[in-house]
Amino acid sequence: MVGLTLVVFARPAAAAESQPIITLKHAEAFPAAGFFYPHLLWWKDQVERRTNGRVRVQQYFGGSLSGWPQALPALQTGLADVTQVCPPYFPSEMPLSMMAEMVGVSSDLWVAQKAATDLYNEDPYVRAEQEKLGLKPLFTHHSGLMHYGFRSKVVTFDDMKGKIVRTYGGSLFEAEKRMGLKSVFMSYADIYEALSRGTMDGTGFTYIVSDGFKHWEVIKSVVEVGAGYSLGTQRSTRLDVWKKLPADVQGILMKLQSDWIDYFSKAMYAETAMLKKKWQDFGVVINDMTPADKAKLNKEILPAAQKAFVQQVEKMPGGKNAGEVWVHYQKLRDKYQNIVDTKGYPWAPKR
Repeated sequence: MVGLTLVVFARPAAAAESQPIITLKHAEAFPAAGFFYPHLLWWKDQVERRTNGRVRVQQYFGGSLSGWPQALPALQTGLADVTQVCPPYFPSEMPLSMMAEMVGVSSDLWVAQKAATDLYNEDPYVRAEQEKLGLKPLFTHHSGLMHYGFRSKVVTFDDMKGKIVRTYGGSLFEAEKRMGLKSVFMSYADIYEALSRGTMDGTGFTYIVSDGFKHWEVIKSVVEVGAGYSLGTQRSTRLDVWKKLPADVQGILMKLQSDWIDYFSKAMYAETAMLKKKWQDFGVVINDMTPADKAKLNKEILPAAQKAFVQQVEKMPGGKNAGEVWVHYQKLRDKYQNIVDTKGYPWAPKR
């Protein structure tokens, strides 16, 4: 059963040859507030404008249709037509896709999204894994750079030792282990309560995600690790839905996939700085890493975590090509970093 919903609206006789309207149910775990909300509305508006109303998007926020832990089955069963499927929530099904979320891959928000999107679109192993699950990536998700927030005063890696923190999993777990943290996987939606009750000491977080959940109310101090963690997930549709779309609509959505990265990266850079100031105004103490901790992160922790994670994925069913995917990802990262270094960003070209 194909979950693509076709809704035909009555039109004047002059429009008799017009095509049926395609309605896509877009499930979002993010609330209808905070950083992501207006930008996801922008994507919906662009889809409808560029298709001249032939495609309409119905958005369901706050996990009202599906949350992150249910995203893959929600998409596969037709409950949703578009949603964000996070590989670390489904490691057995998506081992190679987890490579797109490698800790330390890039600290440039545009570069990370361009490289991750190309990996999903071009890498034969990742594409095969996605197609096996019946997924077609539509547009990327990036949550920004990963920092660590705590209920008490924490400034250095030594202060972090033994602290229990929420983790997103994947390669982050390997880095956190080497930072001395004790990581526990849980949904982002559960962080507030865990910190409020004191069952967790802290959490890995990004400003633009945590702001929508009001985490400044339960976080007292932040260490800006900024480990270059690229949340390289995609908001995807079902492959059978994709195949039913007219060819010109497919082309429009792929052009929008690229345009979204330019639009969204620019917004992320501008708004992250504002959110950081907002958190400080709410009393959160934000600390830079010490020079010693920064050197340890870049020279010891990140390389060791990356190597360990590749080896871990290679041992998983379906993960034997993880090393090749990681090499490909780094080449894509270097390609787009070179573009930034030599030409600048699409919205801020070098003169």
